[in-house]
Amino acid sequence: MRKWRSLKSQLGISLVEVIVALGVGLALTLGITNAMTSSMRESQYINQKLSVVELERLMISALADGSVCTFTALNDDLRFNANSLSTAVVDLPEIKLTPSVTAPILVKVGDPMPGNQSVVVSSIRLEGFELAGTDVYKANLIVQFDPSRLVRAIRPISLREVVYTEPTTPLASKRIIKCGPADAPSATPCKMVQGESSADNNLCKVVSFPANSFSQVPYVLTSPSSNLVAAIGVRNVTTTGFEACGQLYNGYSFRWVAFAPNCF
Repeated sequence: MRKWRSLKSQLGISLVEVIVALGVGLALTLGITNAMTSSMRESQYINQKLSVVELERLMISALADGSVCTFTALNDDLRFNANSLSTAVVDLPEIKLTPSVTAPILVKVGDPMPGNQSVVVSSIRLEGFELAGTDVYKANLIVQFDPSRLVRAIRPISLREVVYTEPTTPLASKRIIKCGPADAPSATPCKMVQGESSADNNLCKVVSFPANSFSQVPYVLTSPSSNLVAAIGVRNVTTTGFEACGQLYNGYSFRWVAFAPNCF
């Protein structure tokens, strides 16, 4: 009887140990899964942000000489209410890459961005009108994105434009006949630097930016290039570089992107 009780006690202890081990294993599995999910979402956000930055660059280039903006205004017969400049809004369906009906579409409302189906344009509009002269106005050309498709909110693209209107049209329906970049943009273009760095066996990796990249401390995002690089943390960010720490395995690498503060 004594032997049976001893055996029963040993079995009971073993069962408790198994349950504890299973609990610890489950907790570790959940932790690793959450870290990988977080890393994947961060990688998706970086790709979304890069797509928006690239679109902004293309828009600045396409609208540089005013021909695309003027073509869009005339082709779509764009008008606004100059009696109420603070609330005046002009919705644009799309913007072409060049001033031609057959030209490729640069950006269009309701369409995902090329190369990134998760970034969808929700609106393109002129707003924030200000009187700049006789029949001349300044306004912000703003491109916004569907927030339900984004990992995190991304600042809309905003370009300052000068707008010329037809003198004979009434104030309640001012017709735009010409437009182009304003002489004094309302915002500094978004500065972005990206790169890829190798990992050093769980040691903090010092990453340096190219010389004279930033005048203010940037915002840094990291993303693994391999499943064997995870849980990357960023610390000690300065205008010249940063430190990346976490589960960094030798022989693998991680991607990083640094954005100027005005990008957000």
